[in-house]
Amino acid sequence: MKIRLRMTDNQLQNVKKMLVAGNIPAATFSESKNFEQTECCMCVSELYEKTHDVPDNRKVLIFKSGKFEERACEVDTLLKREKHNLEYMGVCFVDENDIAGINFSTSKEIDVISIVGRGIKFYIQDRIIKDEEMHIRTSQVFGAATVDLIRKLKIGIVGLSGTGSVVAEQLIRLGVGELVVVDDDIIEEKNLNRIINSKKNDAESRTAKVDMIKQFVDQAGLTTIIFPFKTIVSDTKAIKALAHCDILFGCMDSVDGRHHLNTIATAYLIPYFDVGVKLVADGMGGIEEITTAAHYLEPGCSSLYSRHVYDSEKLTSASLKRENPDEYRARLQEKYIKGAQESSPAVVSVNMLAASLVVLEFLARIHSYRDDESYEIETVRMDLTNMRVLLEKETESCPVFKKYFAVGDDNYLLQK
Repeated sequence: MKIRLRMTDNQLQNVKKMLVAGNIPAATFSESKNFEQTECCMCVSELYEKTHDVPDNRKVLIFKSGKFEERACEVDTLLKREKHNLEYMGVCFVDENDIAGINFSTSKEIDVISIVGRGIKFYIQDRIIKDEEMHIRTSQVFGAATVDLIRKLKIGIVGLSGTGSVVAEQLIRLGVGELVVVDDDIIEEKNLNRIINSKKNDAESRTAKVDMIKQFVDQAGLTTIIFPFKTIVSDTKAIKALAHCDILFGCMDSVDGRHHLNTIATAYLIPYFDVGVKLVADGMGGIEEITTAAHYLEPGCSSLYSRHVYDSEKLTSASLKRENPDEYRARLQEKYIKGAQESSPAVVSVNMLAASLVVLEFLARIHSYRDDESYEIETVRMDLTNMRVLLEKETESCPVFKKYFAVGDDNYLLQK
C-alpha cells in the first residue's frame, strides 16, 4: 500500500512550536482507499497537546521531535494506553527547521509527505528512476532534483478540452510520473481546433477525451502512466482517484465542476491550480475581451468562491443544468437564469498561453525561481486586449470552504 501524509505549512509550524515546548502533539487524520484498494492518504486535521484530548475512536498520528530522543519511552507509554482506544500509524520525527526524515517507527512507512503553503514541499521515499535523455534540457533550467521530483508525482487534471489537453501535454513532456485525467466528454469535430493531439478519426469514432490522452502517451512511448476516468468530477470513483494525487489542475468552464474540485482539494489538503479563459467576441470578427487567469489555491485559505470566480446563483444554475437539463432550459427561456452561454468561443493560441501560465505557476511553487514577493500572489491574470499582466495578492480564508478543511472522506460529495 502506498501511503501519503499531508499537512499545511501552518500546521507544521504549530507542531514545531509544541515540540520545542517539550510536548508530544498528536494529530487526527482521515483515511481513504481508492478503487484498487492500493493507496491511503492521511490529512492532518487538528493538533492535540495531550492524547486524552483526542476524540474517541479517531485514528491519530503522533509527532515526535528528533531533539527529544530520550522521550521515546513516554511515546510508547502513551500509545499503549488502552483506555484512550487510540489507533496510530507511527511516529514522525521533526526538527526545528523542517521534517528530518520520513521513516516512521512502525512497520508502515509513509511514501509521500507534502507540506502545502505558499510553496509546496514534498518528501518522497527514494526510489531509483532511470535517467532519460529527453529530460536533460529541463534539468538544465530547473535542476535534476526538481525533474526527479516531477517524475515521482501523481497529478490530477479535471477537464481535457482547450486548456486541459495543453496542461496534460506539458506535464507529460516534463515527465510527470502519473496522471489521473477526468472528463466525461468525447472528441467532436468542433474540438479539433484546440484539443492537442486529437485527430479527425477520434471525432469520427467518438473517442473519449481521457482515452485519447492515454492512447497518445502509449503510442508515443512516453513514460507517464495515465489513469483515465470518463466521468464527472463529483463521481465517487473520480473523487477517490483524485484524493490520491499530489497536485490538482482544474481546467473546466463549469461552475459546479470547479466548486467540487475546490472541495476535494480542501478536504484532502491538495494544492489546486485552476486555469480560466474569458473570450468575448461578437461572432463577426470583433473582439471585446480576451483574458486568462491562473489561480493557486492552498487548502484552508481563499477559494474560487471567495475570489468571486463564481457566486451562489451561478453555482445553483450550473448544478441545475447538469442534474435537470429540461428545468434549466425552461428557466433560461423564462429569463430566470442570466448570462449563460451554451457555446463559448475558443482559440487554441489563447488556451495554450493560459495553460502555460498555470503550469509555470505550478513549477514556481515546487521550485522557487521567482522573487520571494511573488509567493504573496494568488492569481495571475493576463489581459490580452490591453496587453497587461495583473497580479492579485492573497486574500482572507474562505468561510464557506472552512468546514471542508481536512475532512477527507467525510466531505459532502461522498455522502450523497
